[in-house]
Amino acid sequence: MMKRLSFTIILALVLGISTSVNANTISKYVASSPKTSDNSLSLAAKASQGSFIGVDHPTRGQVNLIEENGIKYLEISSNFKTDRGPDLKLILHNSSTVNAKVQEGDYVSLGKLQAFQGSQRYQLPQDLDINRYQSVAIWCEQFNVTFGYATLK
Repeated sequence: MMKRLSFTIILALVLGISTSVNANTISKYVASSPKTSDNSLSLAAKASQGSFIGVDHPTRGQVNLIEENGIKYLEISSNFKTDRGPDLKLILHNSSTVNAKVQEGDYVSLGKLQAFQGSQRYQLPQDLDINRYQSVAIWCEQFNVTFGYATLK
């Protein structure tokens, strides 16, 4: 009986020490690991950002140029809002301010505006040289009217 009790105590000690070592090893790994978040935006490196101002139409909200996993995106904030209009495009403009009318060759179109309000995300072409552009604009192609723009800083 005494041998069985001693064996049980020794086994419990060995298992306890083993569990303790494994827990310490795990704790060290977790402590040295980079902190991450469920929010993918917090993992993305912000490249540039700006706030929209109205030109011919009230426009508000923020825009961020980010890179995530080697892919560049333009993100518009959830508080974004602009007037409704036909043929609205999201463009990158080569100047820090955008006039009511834009000139051919001064911008590149990222495509049709997804919505008149709320958060939106646009993937940028891989071959786009983002350093050529200083602002983002909401632009009506049909009437060549800039609704609003944000200077990127």
